[in-house]
Amino acid sequence: MQLLKPAFTIIHDRNSKQFLLLIRGTHGIKDTLTAATGAGVPFHHSVLHDGWISNLVLGYAHCGMVAAARWIAKMSSPLLLRVHGEYPDHKIKVIEYFFGMDSSYSY
Repeated sequence: MQLLKPAFTIIHDRNSKQFLLLIRGTHGIKDTLTAATGAGVPFHHSVLHDGWISNLVLGYAHCGMVAAARWIAKMSSPLLLRVHGEYPDHKIKVIEYFFGMDSSYSY
């Protein structure tokens, strides 16, 4: 476990036809330091569709969370893009547990 790099894994659930990106929340001192890096920083997120930006989100977010999310995206995107091509009928679901809150998102 490294600072600003939370643990995560990807699981293929064949029964529900989903790939689950599971992100572990605060577990130890390095996770706590990520949480403590709480200054607001600008961020952007672009959604690509057929090679074009179809949606652009601009805003401010928690510095530690932005860094962690960018790292997870960098590490998981190659595999998720590959399996999305191999299993076009499957969904990708992101499940997170950070700082006492849990949530999930399907794509």
